[in-house]
Amino acid sequence: SIRRRGEATMPKPRSRPSSDAQRRPPIRRDSTRVVNRLTTFPTHACWSEILKRSDGKDRVVGLIQYVAMVISGGRPGSVLTSIGFALNDARRPFRLYTPVAVLIDTFLAKGKPKAKGAMRTLECIKAISTAVYVTCDHVVWAGGAGAVDKRSTLYKVCDKLSLMGWAAGSALMAAGHVPDLIAYTRALRDPLASDNKRDDDADEWELREELEEKTVAAALDVASGLTQALFALSLLGATPLKGRQMQCVGLAMGIVGVMRQLVSVPLPPEKTGMGRMGRLPISPSTPMLR
Repeated sequence: SIRRRGEATMPKPRSRPSSDAQRRPPIRRDSTRVVNRLTTFPTHACWSEILKRSDGKDRVVGLIQYVAMVISGGRPGSVLTSIGFALNDARRPFRLYTPVAVLIDTFLAKGKPKAKGAMRTLECIKAISTAVYVTCDHVVWAGGAGAVDKRSTLYKVCDKLSLMGWAAGSALMAAGHVPDLIAYTRALRDPLASDNKRDDDADEWELREELEEKTVAAALDVASGLTQALFALSLLGATPLKGRQMQCVGLAMGIVGVMRQLVSVPLPPEKTGMGRMGRLPISPSTPMLR
């Protein structure tokens, strides 16, 4: 239509540019919580938080144990070898309540989301295997302390069952976290979760940080399960690994265990970056992304 003379003109509303057009340069990757947690590793607060937990004490002492064994090469009579064996026995009390806790959390806990179908079956078998492993391991420890005769059938059976339960439970733990790892990795590759988020979009950035944390945690859980299963199978004689090779697997197992504890440590306020201060559970039961 023709505009009349003297008629006021209304400015046309400016169309909002697309999100791609108004994106700013990507945020530096060293601002994520995962990286910030790694930078808190040497701090007193980090170690205090890890060593407050029985599982944290177990992992840290285990790492020291395998470092000593790798350095000594497992030579009989070596001081470091003796320290390694002593630390192995010292770790047993940290798992005193583990069989009860695992079974209650798996079969009796209420209000906790449970997996279905094959994943639920895997979860139940893993819990039973872990309970058998730790219970029989206590009997083996009692044998080393002289409370149980090492020549008895009870000791020999528990020795085998402990390693078999450890191998089975660890392998199932790794298998149970593989779907989560795949789902989180796919979500990170989604264009909506790319690095090019605007630095003032706190909700989107927070979502990405949480997703990155879950991905790292799932990857460490898979690695922990695989290394533990390999080590247990080696102790059973089911793999060709011997001597120094087994000790290196144990060292890798200890490093992964401590790293997994580190991921669950809450960040101090000055290290939280763009997102909120968060904490991941030691053994996450986060549902797989859909």
